[in-house]
Amino acid sequence: MKRLILILITLSSTQFLHAQSSNVQSAINYLTNYVQYNEKDDLEKARIAIDEAVVHEKTMTNAKAWLVRAKVYYYIILDPDYAPKYPDAVEVAYTSLIKCIELDTKGMQKDESLVFLMMIENALYNAGTDSYNETDYVGAFNEFKKAKEAHNVLITNGAVSTLDTFIIYGMASSARKAGMKDEAKKMFQEYVDKKYDKDPNAFYMLSSIYLEDQDTTGAINALEQGLVRYPADKGLITEQLRIYLDGNKFAELEKKTQDAINKDPSNPIFHFVMGLVYEEKSNQSKAEGKKEQSVLERDNARISYEEAFKLNPDYFEAIYNLGNLKVEDANDVIEQIDALPYTATKQIDELTKRKDELFKLSLTYFEKARTLAEFAYATDNSQINGLIATLTALKEIYTRLAEYDKANEVKNKLAELKK
Repeated sequence: MKRLILILITLSSTQFLHAQSSNVQSAINYLTNYVQYNEKDDLEKARIAIDEAVVHEKTMTNAKAWLVRAKVYYYIILDPDYAPKYPDAVEVAYTSLIKCIELDTKGMQKDESLVFLMMIENALYNAGTDSYNETDYVGAFNEFKKAKEAHNVLITNGAVSTLDTFIIYGMASSARKAGMKDEAKKMFQEYVDKKYDKDPNAFYMLSSIYLEDQDTTGAINALEQGLVRYPADKGLITEQLRIYLDGNKFAELEKKTQDAINKDPSNPIFHFVMGLVYEEKSNQSKAEGKKEQSVLERDNARISYEEAFKLNPDYFEAIYNLGNLKVEDANDVIEQIDALPYTATKQIDELTKRKDELFKLSLTYFEKARTLAEFAYATDNSQINGLIATLTALKEIYTRLAEYDKANEVKNKLAELKK
């Protein structure tokens, strides 16, 4: 790289007109000497000379002077001794090149300035990356933005730029981290619209920004865009289902979930979500007085949860919900008992026996759920809610079945957890 730049500097020196300022020529000489012999002082001398030249009335409108300034500051960027002294060197080099291109109406410096602009584009990108890693997200966005401007200038002038993908994604990510939601949406949208992406993560990020603004329509649309390009991506499908579920959009959720199951029938999450859909439909039917329909939809929920648990034997939520469904079945029987006259003793006895059988069946699920919940809690004590919910259900059912020793053991365990 140094050899290439030295050749460019040397060519500049031989082509420079004698009428131009001695400060510009001095800067060229100092910079050439620095590159050839690594004379550190000469880089500083070059900087002083060229800074004076670009504010002098005779050379301040000279494209060549601004090009030399860009070269000098580019070398400052590369030098580990000088770079810390001039933290704005990348910015100075960039603005100097833009000024050169602006003043170079005859295109005399075009090829050389574009070569250096490619180098500065890379330096700006690196500066943005450094700022991002240092959590200066606003600074990172601004550096990436300048890199994008440099990219646009290069492309407009027929030059090559290979950093466009990284720059745009850098702008989008920095804007999101900085809370610049409008800019983040714009850049992620540009990223996906131009098909720069190699994976579906950008669609997920775009969707999450819309969700932060409580715009579920925008979030779903972003995911839909991603699913057009990546129709089998589990992450996008799952996130879309989650949004529909959180928004209680069960009609849309049912269709999307069935589509997801058709694409990937081995995914336990999709079967679990379908169970939630059927359970919600069962509750709605019950509220409308459609008892037979409610029972049918509850059976469909059970089938879905069982499939989810079959595919993933550690699926706590699936086994817990299966327990709850048995409790619902038992509650239906209790309603039947309550509707009978106290004189219908035979029917009451039969239904009571059936009720107890259902509660006992629910225990098989909740006891398995307890094992999973206790393991999860032992691994991560933030997983306490699932364990408390399971123990609470067990305590109530043990009490109903007059298994008081077990009920007391669970009660004591709950008390320990709530200390």
